[in-house]
Amino acid sequence: MYIAVVDTGSSSMRISLVDSTGRIIFSNKQEYCMVSDHTGKCEMPSELFDGAILSLCKSAAAFADGKGIRISAISLTSQRSSVLPLDSALRPLSPIIMWHDKRSQYICDRINQKAAEQFYKISGMRLSPIAFAPKMAYIKEQYPGIYQRTFKFVTIHDYLLLLLTGQLIADSSCACRSGLYDITSGDWSDALTDLFSLDKEKLCPIVPSGSAVGIISEAFHQKTAFPKVSVISAGGDQQCSVLGQNLSGAAAGLTTGTGGYLSVILNAPVFDPLMRTSLTAAVVRDRWIMEANTLSAGTVFRWFNDEFYNMGSDQISYDMINREVASAPPGAGGVIMLPYLSGKGCPDWNAYAKGAFFNIGPDTSRSRFARAVIEGICAEICDCLATLSEVTGQTIERLNLCGGLSKASEFAQIISDMTNATVTLYNIGETTTLGAWALAAGAVSLYASPEAAVKAFYASCQSVHYTPDASQHKIYCGMQSLRRKLYEVLPHEQIYNIMNGEKS
Repeated sequence: MYIAVVDTGSSSMRISLVDSTGRIIFSNKQEYCMVSDHTGKCEMPSELFDGAILSLCKSAAAFADGKGIRISAISLTSQRSSVLPLDSALRPLSPIIMWHDKRSQYICDRINQKAAEQFYKISGMRLSPIAFAPKMAYIKEQYPGIYQRTFKFVTIHDYLLLLLTGQLIADSSCACRSGLYDITSGDWSDALTDLFSLDKEKLCPIVPSGSAVGIISEAFHQKTAFPKVSVISAGGDQQCSVLGQNLSGAAAGLTTGTGGYLSVILNAPVFDPLMRTSLTAAVVRDRWIMEANTLSAGTVFRWFNDEFYNMGSDQISYDMINREVASAPPGAGGVIMLPYLSGKGCPDWNAYAKGAFFNIGPDTSRSRFARAVIEGICAEICDCLATLSEVTGQTIERLNLCGGLSKASEFAQIISDMTNATVTLYNIGETTTLGAWALAAGAVSLYASPEAAVKAFYASCQSVHYTPDASQHKIYCGMQSLRRKLYEVLPHEQIYNIMNGEKS
């Protein structure tokens, strides 16, 4: 039995054909770009996703036909918080407002001033422009004509399900990132839609992740030759990745993409009194995920690679950067990087924080810059892990690492040394694809449950373990204290305003 998995991110969409053991036998990817500017706008035309899903499904159908294999289902997982308004004929009324878009920050500030605690206690998350709700409110305030004509607001995930099946559905693991979802009851919240002055009827009905939401429509079949099989909504990419990481006991998952996402699985909702962490609906029913997110991971590493190593090239110099990081001493010879190229995430959530190198002298080598960058990213993750442990009351002894930075072995060792936890790296590649496959495998009764599918896959996996060095951990504890003091003395918002020509 073969299952097609579509994983839709912010910069690319990938389709994979996965066999009954979880092994990928075919993969194809299509890349695209966002349009952004100095106002905080970040948009993409919906046509890019139309074209990508058609092209990729056509390629997978052709491969399957050529090999004489039968596709039994297709499973979709996607990024979670982008917004597209559709009219009553289900046609897009504007470009997709991507989750990166920051134009609704003023709406978040307004809501947070009067109802930050209420919002957190219902939604399980801090309010930021990433969420769905302030984007809807932004459209209502700035483009009232579009808001009035909107029949339904959808995420990219909802939109792709519509393209495949003709059904308007919202997945619970994406809806929970909207800012309009009650994380305890698992439905849209009247209190939150009222808080943003939004119309609840403009939202799609919610189904649990792992649901079969329809079959491939005749129209989509005619365009792609993709078989008319069951369509499974696997939901949010981060939650699918958590399922694919096979977490159990005193383990947390660490996914390094644009940012760094630390996750633990919960049997019941747990709220942070200081609102530093986020709760999401897991893709497995009756489970929740607590996330502590840093905004500093792949974005910072890619910037450093592009500017210090491969200027003008698309290649990432993992091997060269690894060698240079290894050649520099722990603590980077006293060089500290604050990696806040996109602001600071958990535990501070400071949108005004900016990146900086500190303690640079004429003897500062590129290798020390490299180590300072990796240590800066790791330090943010270390803060996230400490916060998760504090809020959940769990001592986290193991980290399962996946994502882009898992290719940097020095990164894994430094994470282990800083957090004093064992870091495990499995040779599984795409944990998000694995999680989405497992959900479909459970839905079509290939396995008794998604968890059973993942456990069967891991039974034959090889792994590499990184264990903490006590002497290095001591050094990093001291550096972490210095890093914290440096962050706290910087007047971030005042600097931001001055550099942007505003009055301090």
